[in-house]
Amino acid sequence: MKLLKNHSNTALGYSCKKTILSFWIVLSCSIYGQDHSKKNIAAAEYERWGKLENRAISQKGNWISFDMQYSNGSDTLFVKHTQKNIGFSFPQGTQGKFGGEIAFGAFQGDKVIVTNLENSENISISNCTAFEFANSGKIIVSFSNDGELMVRIIKNKEIIQLPNVTEYQLDQPNNILTYLTNNNGKSSFGTINLRTNQKTEYHTTPHKLFGLTLAEYGKGVFWLEEGINGKYTKLNFYKNQDNSIQTFEPKSFSNFPEKHEIVTTKSFKISSDGKRVFFGIAKVKEEATPKKDDVEVWDTEDLWIYPKASRENLEGYSTLSVWFIEEKRWNTITSKELPFVQLNGSKSVALLYNPTAYAPHFKRYGEVDYFLYNLADGTKKLFLEKQPSENYLLSFSPNGAYICYFKDKNWWLYNIKKQSTVSIVPPAGSEWVSNDLKYITRPHVFGMKGWSDNGEYLLLQDEFDIFKFDIKTSKLKRITKGRESGTYFTVDGSNIKQIGNDNYNGWALTEINSANDLIVSARNATTKAQQFKLVSTSNTLIPLANNATKSDELRRANNEVYVYREQSHNESPRIVSFKNGVNKVLFESNTHDKNFNQGKVELISFSNSKGDKLQGLLYYPVNYEVGKKYPMIINVYSQITNSLHEYCIPTLYNDTGFNVKHFVQQNYFVLMPDVKYYEGETGNSALDCVVAANNAVVKTGMIDAKHIGLIGHSFGGYETNYIITKSKIFAAAVSGAAISDMVSWYFSNSKSLNIPELWRSETQQWRIGKSIFKDKELYLKNSPILYADNVTTPLLSWVGKMETNLPYEQSLLFYNALRRAKKKNVLLVYPKDQHVIVIKENKMDLTKRITNWFDRYLKE
Repeated sequence: MKLLKNHSNTALGYSCKKTILSFWIVLSCSIYGQDHSKKNIAAAEYERWGKLENRAISQKGNWISFDMQYSNGSDTLFVKHTQKNIGFSFPQGTQGKFGGEIAFGAFQGDKVIVTNLENSENISISNCTAFEFANSGKIIVSFSNDGELMVRIIKNKEIIQLPNVTEYQLDQPNNILTYLTNNNGKSSFGTINLRTNQKTEYHTTPHKLFGLTLAEYGKGVFWLEEGINGKYTKLNFYKNQDNSIQTFEPKSFSNFPEKHEIVTTKSFKISSDGKRVFFGIAKVKEEATPKKDDVEVWDTEDLWIYPKASRENLEGYSTLSVWFIEEKRWNTITSKELPFVQLNGSKSVALLYNPTAYAPHFKRYGEVDYFLYNLADGTKKLFLEKQPSENYLLSFSPNGAYICYFKDKNWWLYNIKKQSTVSIVPPAGSEWVSNDLKYITRPHVFGMKGWSDNGEYLLLQDEFDIFKFDIKTSKLKRITKGRESGTYFTVDGSNIKQIGNDNYNGWALTEINSANDLIVSARNATTKAQQFKLVSTSNTLIPLANNATKSDELRRANNEVYVYREQSHNESPRIVSFKNGVNKVLFESNTHDKNFNQGKVELISFSNSKGDKLQGLLYYPVNYEVGKKYPMIINVYSQITNSLHEYCIPTLYNDTGFNVKHFVQQNYFVLMPDVKYYEGETGNSALDCVVAANNAVVKTGMIDAKHIGLIGHSFGGYETNYIITKSKIFAAAVSGAAISDMVSWYFSNSKSLNIPELWRSETQQWRIGKSIFKDKELYLKNSPILYADNVTTPLLSWVGKMETNLPYEQSLLFYNALRRAKKKNVLLVYPKDQHVIVIKENKMDLTKRITNWFDRYLKE
């Protein structure tokens, strides 16, 4: 047994260690306090700080897991009892899992360490690629690199070994392990009943078996069987209820199209009543004839531009089909005309549409016509015409009875059986949608957050509050009161259970456990505090914590135990539990930071030239002395002040090269102002707010006005480029992954989406609000590249050459413009990095270069 006095120290060895956990906690720490008796943090000591992540909670809430991640690689995964002062550590542990309340396992390299939480005994499984717990942790299933499937019973250490396994699936609810094997030219499908350890092989064939997939609702498992010479693939379905195997053989159905085969590009699914099986088919791929001098044909009359049309390939798009097992019939569902599909919860109805219905269009998503297709009789009717096709604007109830969709500023509830629709109208003073320019995408719909599992209600949100809509009575009830107090409430993700991994061309169904108290997250607009609250059955809000902090990463065990991460600017993240109305600190990270000077942060107020009241974050240098002037760096993006209560770990490994705590340790002020945007005035909005915030802080007498720097990344990089073409107050600037020419970018194609980028200027973050052909001057006015000759600020710019979010060539264009204008610019191009820096060595390189750049120009 090893006593760990400080969990943020370097992890010990490759093993699991039982630990008596000791904790230190700051009970009160003002963000405005500063203790000059404490040490500054030297860069060499940064690696002592680690990042805390709250990972998982056991089913009954007796145990939690969390990890600490360090820049020096000494990451450690921890398991802690929520009531007793005991725990375990897994140095270099990853992918941790609980087995009920009695076991926990994690990878250490290619080895899995499994700990019995009752007696502290360890099992080490070498050469492992995957593992699962079954039967509430009493059984461990592991799979090796060489295809050996092993079943271990923890109590008596009995082992069942299965060699030559190619695929396996664990049916957790039914405690059945299914597998495929291949040996000496024979393949087989079998199961192990993990309650009785009975092993049964049901199907043996000389043909290849593959694509083992669990059926929904615990109905069974699917797999494919390759036919002669790889053709005429069959679909097999093993039914748990009676251990029978049903086979879909294409040649047995006269309507199955010639030269087609079953494919895995569409998920195998089953209806809730077990009567319908869904799978995809596609044309058999023929060997392509080598072509010389291939020519790409780009035609302006095409519905999609060439790259998207080539990638999506609607002509060769797989077709979804349905097999009626009991009726012994089969039909296709999608078609060339309507190739996209979503299914309702019970999988009795399909929603069909064509993404090119109103193409060519110039939006991120276009409008579509939705058609309702009745799977039973094959009838089809128009459901919604010219409807926005964003997935979050349409949702199916898990029980299959309803469709909720957003249209004409309202949510609507459609009863599939009755073919009737109810409008869900927001109360007076409330809206379900906003066109406020503070939102990146507009119109911004606040969202439908999920359906109750008992089918009684659904949850909706406006800007501030959460509403419950009773399906039976069609009554809407507000269950929070955020608007009055300026608090933004949202439904926390811990309430929501996803059903299935996908819904073909839609999102997975979302279900809320109605037996549990609803957990909401509340963020105050003034204080920026973010807390979790419970909504009781009487709609009373019960706070899980009252501190002026940020709480996130909540994990719950029914209504018994709630565990979350809590932090503030000067208080390192800690893991806190809430049970029976009592908060308890289970772990605090970086406890050594109490010996170091963290600096302080103030939430400041200022007004832009239009009189808008705005806020900003002002971070003080750690050695601040009254009466002395300091250099300042302004970090610009959009709405930044919501990060007031976030703890910043000092590190040189930063994916954008900027770290607040690092720069305040170098005796810089750091200012992060919010920006208020006006349509068509994107660049000037940022300029106005940044200058106004700067002037407000300079007036305090704390800032050396001749040594002010500016930094931004992505959209903030664009804002930085623009601001230095209009203002001469900055002695140095840094711009990362930035846009500089609004015209050429407008007509560029997205590398990740394969569509023109123009929608991002018209309706998204760049907020121009109209086509370039309606107002060319707006695009010219907002293009920093055209005003490069006005720049007086030395600029360090950087970009990853593998960038797919924004064209890396935009950084080259601005470099060439500044070079031609004979302005000072150093451009860093990282050949193997992306929109942010992902290569560890490059993170440090960029951080050091940015530090040196500001030191060169902002410090005498």
